[in-house]
Amino acid sequence: MRKRLLFFLSLLIVALALAGCNPSEPPPSPEAAPKIFKWISSGEDNSINPHDCNAAPNYEIVDFIQVALYQIVPAESRDKSYYVPALAEDYPVAEDDYVWTIKVNPEAKWANGEPIDANTFIYSWKMGLDPDLAWNSTSSIANQYILVKNGLEYYQQKGTDKDGNPNPAVDWEDVGLKALDDYTLEITTAQKYTEQEVIRHFAVRSTSPVYEPIYEECMNADRTGNSYGTSLEKFMGCGPFNLTNWVKASERTFEKNENFINAHLIKLDGIEGRVVLDEATRLELFESGDSDYVALGANGLAKYAEDPSLISYDQKAIRTIEVNRNNPDKAFLQDPLVRKAIFHAIDRNTIADLTFTTAAPFFLSYSGVSFADGTLYRQMEEANEWLPANGGYDPDLAKELFDEALEKYNLDKMSLSLHYSEGMDALRTASEYIQNQLPQIFGEDKFELKLQAIQHTAALALMRTSNEGPTTEWDMCWSGWHLGAETYEPHKKFAPYRSYATNKYSPYSNDFLDDNYEKLLTEEYRFDERKTFDATVEIEKSIILDDITCIPVIQEKAFVLWSERIVLPVDEYTVGLGFGWRFMDMEE
Repeated sequence: MRKRLLFFLSLLIVALALAGCNPSEPPPSPEAAPKIFKWISSGEDNSINPHDCNAAPNYEIVDFIQVALYQIVPAESRDKSYYVPALAEDYPVAEDDYVWTIKVNPEAKWANGEPIDANTFIYSWKMGLDPDLAWNSTSSIANQYILVKNGLEYYQQKGTDKDGNPNPAVDWEDVGLKALDDYTLEITTAQKYTEQEVIRHFAVRSTSPVYEPIYEECMNADRTGNSYGTSLEKFMGCGPFNLTNWVKASERTFEKNENFINAHLIKLDGIEGRVVLDEATRLELFESGDSDYVALGANGLAKYAEDPSLISYDQKAIRTIEVNRNNPDKAFLQDPLVRKAIFHAIDRNTIADLTFTTAAPFFLSYSGVSFADGTLYRQMEEANEWLPANGGYDPDLAKELFDEALEKYNLDKMSLSLHYSEGMDALRTASEYIQNQLPQIFGEDKFELKLQAIQHTAALALMRTSNEGPTTEWDMCWSGWHLGAETYEPHKKFAPYRSYATNKYSPYSNDFLDDNYEKLLTEEYRFDERKTFDATVEIEKSIILDDITCIPVIQEKAFVLWSERIVLPVDEYTVGLGFGWRFMDMEE
């Protein structure tokens, strides 16, 4: 018996030896599962070109796959954020009051491993500001947190000034963006700026680089159009993730970009994303574990309003109704009288209750910081004391103004259309309420409002048709313009509402805004917080009380749930960073 036992033991030892195992060591642990964030979005995307990224569904993708010279990251304290070099090697160096140099990191690479250098940026910025390409969202390369010398003049040279005169021609060589050598950028500004302003400027997504070989392939024959970023084959990224699969308005799959300069900050291995327009379906996918994140609408809030894990925060976007002043068949839309009548006929408080948003009889949001100590613009008494009572809702005044407009234009009835974005439940609900409410105030026999659902990107294109001349394609359309710069400089939101702005939604004509905005960009105001604040209040008052440049209705308020396995890098939504999605981690 003992001999037989020894025999079997010897066979076991031989087998273990042949298998390369040590009987005294535990078996190897299985590899950890990849950290894949499951993301269901409601945004219908159509472009990943950082030069053509003027809608949230597009830039929510671009921010995962692009990076600029600097980027904002979460602090270890989990309560704030700060800027660090990304494609830059270090922070900007002031050569004098108007000249800065920035070194490009020699380790900076495209996703395919090819180097990024100073010439990459100069090409990218020149294409972004090219007056023939006329991108809508790239004036920020020249004028976001800093004003680059001759940058706007180069970008706008094919347009006209506020008096309708042709802008003078400007050569690229006169623009304050230069490459001194392969890795040194020189930026010449039109005014004095702080280091922090320069850093913020070159963290803006439009200043991130484009890949020249593909960009040139995508250029049309007369170099007035470019299809870069309209498909995966027409794009190259340099950000935290690579987009490996993309079906527009349907699917998007990302994997970690190991060539990303700050790859050590990225914890996720990838992202699996889908676009689902229906809110109820998005909630079902979250509850079944097929999504790690969901933004709640009315249906979801009815169920999760008391859930302790529910996070809410004010968003930048003020949802406004744009009015087509270039409709030749409805000249009365040019008249502030009509816009004021509609403004005062809208019950914002009720709409806010119905849509879980904030009533907004104002133009500037609750998320803009006006003072260095962190004080928000809307926290100041002076920013609110002039606002119309009851959220601007005054049906008697609205009826009086409307009847005056009918008489002025010899009309028996006004019939208008209102376009709203598909997939945005709050806008559909608000539109339906307004459609029912206004005829009750103005008179069923005197006013009619027709609703039209439209894709968000199509709505932007529709509105801008009126900038090119008369059009009867639309009367009113929802918009929600907000700029990154307004986070720290709320007045920057005024820029696209100038009558001579090249990236405006529709033709505006607020003379007070036109005449007073530019002074906010001067050193006299920029280095005097109080003076800037006071001037900002006066312009906002003009927009709301005098011209009704657009009709503000609600400020978006987000309500979100995250799955228990997601570890966010901040404890709450943070100014400038948000939730820091790119830096999230995931528990096993």
